Amino acid sequence: MKLLKPNDDSFKMNKKDAARLIDLYQTDKDAYDDVVTKLNMQVKALQQKNLFDPTEDSVNGTLNLKQGGKKWLFFTDYYLEVTPAYIELTTNEKDIDLFINDEKVATSDKAEFQQRFGPYTPGLYEVKAAFENEYTDIEEVEQIELYDSVLEAENHYFELPLAEVEVSSAFNEVDLYINGEKTDKKIMEGNQSIGVFPTDGSIETYIAREYPWGIVQSDPLSITGNQITFEHLIVFDYEEEVALMERINDIVESYHVSLSKKDPDLFKEGITENMKNDHNAKMDQVKKKKPKYKGEFLEAVYDVHNISLPEVR
Repeated sequence: MKLLKPNDDSFKMNKKDAARLIDLYQTDKDAYDDVVTKLNMQVKALQQKNLFDPTEDSVNGTLNLKQGGKKWLFFTDYYLEVTPAYIELTTNEKDIDLFINDEKVATSDKAEFQQRFGPYTPGLYEVKAAFENEYTDIEEVEQIELYDSVLEAENHYFELPLAEVEVSSAFNEVDLYINGEKTDKKIMEGNQSIGVFPTDGSIETYIAREYPWGIVQSDPLSITGNQITFEHLIVFDYEEEVALMERINDIVESYHVSLSKKDPDLFKEGITENMKNDHNAKMDQVKKKKPKYKGEFLEAVYDVHNISLPEVR
């Protein structure tokens, strides 16, 4: 540490800073070769008392050889002057936490947020941008090198795949599910915002409503943009559709058997009171006007694509 001195008294260095500098030269052979070549040039310039100063290049994030006073009265003392640099972070969205080497340094308060941090010793740094809400989280991590730059600050732009997502729904008062988990958001018919979400396809969402026989839901959709549209709900699965059609067939068949045999007790299962009253009135008409009526159920055709969302009353 005695050989290393910052070029500005306001910039303080510690052992971690020195270790980071050493790590840089151990990791980046080109940087090591460059600094060795430069320091050798500066040694020669100082020995020859050259008026040209090789350090006068306004480079940031670097080392320069400097001449101090006399050591033990006779020997010239030398030291390595450390010129720091800054890290500048920019984000494309608000509410993004920014980190440098796992230390949180800021939270963006607007889109296209930018802030400068430092000064920092030359070296390798990990920068991170992270977004988190109650439904999801996403982060981006990058390595940057502060070394020999004509720029005072090394800038990194974080463009997280985030957007304010709007849901368009053909259904009213349905529940929103995110990655299979029910949220506290109620989706109403029309358009509404559900908040900020990643648009990289990592989030899957659907709407659903609970009925006595189970939960009716839409097809799941991945969020890949700022708009999600729910137009259909899966009212019944295939097995339930088949069971429903078979049950309707049984009811229709019993209806005609009951009329044919003039026996109202043959039409009483799975029907409402209104259906029962209508059937009894129809039977009275058949007895009076068509006493020889014979009805037979032959075939039924169903359009399952038009089964609408039931309403529970």
